[in-house]
Amino acid sequence: MPSGVEGMSETMRVVFRVNGAEVVVEAEPGRTLAELAFEGDIPLNTACGGNGVCERCAVVLHEGAFVIGTERCAVEPGGRRDALACQTRPAGGRAVVEVPAASLLEERAQIHDDFVLPPHLHSPRTKKYVADVPAPDLGHAPADVERLEQALRRSHLPDGRFHVPLPVLRRLPAALREGGGRVTATVGPCGGRLSILALDPGDTSAEHLAVAIDVGTTTVVCALVDMTTGRILARAAQYNQQIRKADDVASRISLSREPEDLDRMRRLIVEDTLNPLIHKVCARAGVAPATITRLAASGNSVMIHLLLGLPPEGIGAIPFATVVSRHEGYAAREIGLDVSPTALLDLVPSMSGYVGGDITSDVYASQLLERHGLHLLVDIGTNGEMALWDGRRLRVAATAAGPAFEGAGLRHGCRASHGAIEHVRCESGAISWATIGRGRPIGICGSGIVDLVAQFLGCGLLTGVGRFDVDALRAAGRLTEIEGSQGAVRACRIAGADETETGQAIVLTEADVAEVLKAKAAVFAGTKTLLQQCGKSFKDLDSVVLAGGFARHLNLRHAAWIGLLPDLPVERFHVIGNGSLAGAYLALVDARAFDAFDAIVRKAEVVELNLTPQFEANFVDALMLPGMDESEFPAAMAEMGRG
Repeated sequence: MPSGVEGMSETMRVVFRVNGAEVVVEAEPGRTLAELAFEGDIPLNTACGGNGVCERCAVVLHEGAFVIGTERCAVEPGGRRDALACQTRPAGGRAVVEVPAASLLEERAQIHDDFVLPPHLHSPRTKKYVADVPAPDLGHAPADVERLEQALRRSHLPDGRFHVPLPVLRRLPAALREGGGRVTATVGPCGGRLSILALDPGDTSAEHLAVAIDVGTTTVVCALVDMTTGRILARAAQYNQQIRKADDVASRISLSREPEDLDRMRRLIVEDTLNPLIHKVCARAGVAPATITRLAASGNSVMIHLLLGLPPEGIGAIPFATVVSRHEGYAAREIGLDVSPTALLDLVPSMSGYVGGDITSDVYASQLLERHGLHLLVDIGTNGEMALWDGRRLRVAATAAGPAFEGAGLRHGCRASHGAIEHVRCESGAISWATIGRGRPIGICGSGIVDLVAQFLGCGLLTGVGRFDVDALRAAGRLTEIEGSQGAVRACRIAGADETETGQAIVLTEADVAEVLKAKAAVFAGTKTLLQQCGKSFKDLDSVVLAGGFARHLNLRHAAWIGLLPDLPVERFHVIGNGSLAGAYLALVDARAFDAFDAIVRKAEVVELNLTPQFEANFVDALMLPGMDESEFPAAMAEMGRG
């Protein structure tokens, strides 16, 4: 039992007040308010995994006995004490706790599932075949399954070697009887053989469904696909519920070391994220989840390990080894997915521990290897992943950019959700903004953060080292001080308390700017190091492919102003959207996709940035705005009036 909780009452009840409603949770001794909120299905923001660092789970104690850290305290009815839910435990009897809206995960996130597809041959990986199976007679009575296989070979698959799962065998006699000998077999490859994934009486070939999945660190997207036509029937997206425990992959690796913790992380992605999404897309299309016979997923290596329940700790330490990188089809029900009992899940192969199947998908969806010249692909997220193709060699790398561009780790950062400031303009100290949904602001998301830093640099409120020009900030009437854990810090007021949805002023601190500088430096240094590996520089690039939802709303010139992206003409940039989802979709409908994925993985040369001396030097240089070498940003400097 944690220190300071001895003597707690065995009977405790916590009343959480959330959005005008009350949620009552029975509490066992030693459980934190954050753990109890989780049990009550309250989407509390515990971005740091409950370590008391991010301060996102702030709550107000209104009544009861508590232990905050090791300090005991009592709050009289109607009283008030601010605390962090992850550091506070009820200490007996009845407790009343208010959860402010700002401490909740935003469930209505602006999660983008759009993607650009290359030309492809529509040839579904799984197909439906109608077969007429003759009835046995007294003189010739082969087994039902033998007659089914013979009918399939005779009508459709002359060389077919079939695997028939036990659930299909159990279904076979009734299907033959109900269909009068005519059945529809859903057939797809698995382990070098053709597997009969489903069997229906009669002709059901008109309905053939599958699901494509992008398993992101922060967000997960599902698309319900009509395999016959290739049309997407429904889409749904939500946060990866593992963010209740931790924001980034390194933290999730750390939180998955014990078998019970690993299973908890698996259940968060399977039971709390994927199954609800599958039910949602099926409901929107008016079909049953049991009709889904194939799924394909793409994601980074850590997320795929957690989805499968595989220990990811090997990825977290040199030499960053995965348990598996290439995958045969897995039984979806064995993983816990609520679909057909015989459905298979295919996974896009990864290139390394930190360059996963999502980048394999990006490379294929963007047709990077079909391009002539020098081309860079960048996927900016919690991890910055990149690929460089020079016509002969494919170099790939990944760097821990951190969650700053997703709004995490910043005082008033937020994800791209309703009320998030997504674009900013600053002229002569006057700041104007646009929010998602055009409502009152609740915080600043990634694209807004990039705009802010760029605009402040351009109008002189920020210096090249990421510090505020105090005189300029004071003259603009924007200077304020914020109390932090290390004392008072300087900040710029973006929106006053009377302008926001939360009733609290929204500010940008120098500590926030420092987080942005580290994130952008990691991405820029990674791409520069890849170019140096082949003796090239940014000016030699023929194109830059940007993948992921963040890039869809990014002001490309502002990204160059802060040194996140190379200072190149806008026409050299190509935004492909959610390339990871595109890869999963193509895995379902393009029979050539897996051969292409394997070719990409075989060709990839992984550059371990942390073992490359150039990367550290490039990273340090990129901590400046826009960078130490201003000659790399000639157009940006001219646009900011500093050329």
